[in-house]
Amino acid sequence: MVRSKTFRNMGSKKGYVRTLEVVIAIVLTLIFLMFLVPRVSPDDRQSVKAGVLAALEQNQDFRDCALARNVSCVESMAEDVLPERYSLKVNISSDPEEQPGIDVQGDIYSDSLFIAGSDTSYNATIVRLWYWLNQ
Repeated sequence: MVRSKTFRNMGSKKGYVRTLEVVIAIVLTLIFLMFLVPRVSPDDRQSVKAGVLAALEQNQDFRDCALARNVSCVESMAEDVLPERYSLKVNISSDPEEQPGIDVQGDIYSDSLFIAGSDTSYNATIVRLWYWLNQ
């Protein structure tokens, strides 16, 4: 009888050791996630990346500025939509290959909009917007 009682206590101790191992594994996993995985700040990047030009696409004044290829007008309207801590560059052309030189370190987000023209004439215009967080 004494022998069976000892074996029962050893089994109970093994259960405690395994439970302790699981707790240690969970703690180490949480430490790994907290310190080694890059942190993403919960700012408005997701909402900004959702489409700056999509907010302006139905605005007739914006479409008129884009069809007239008035870069300063398009920039001012885009600046009204973007948060203040972003800088931007606008390109308006009909050439799908045209790209401006942007010399910025860090993440650059882009958005583009194809406007076929007004109701009466076809005037294909591509509005491209590049924006980035000010350093």
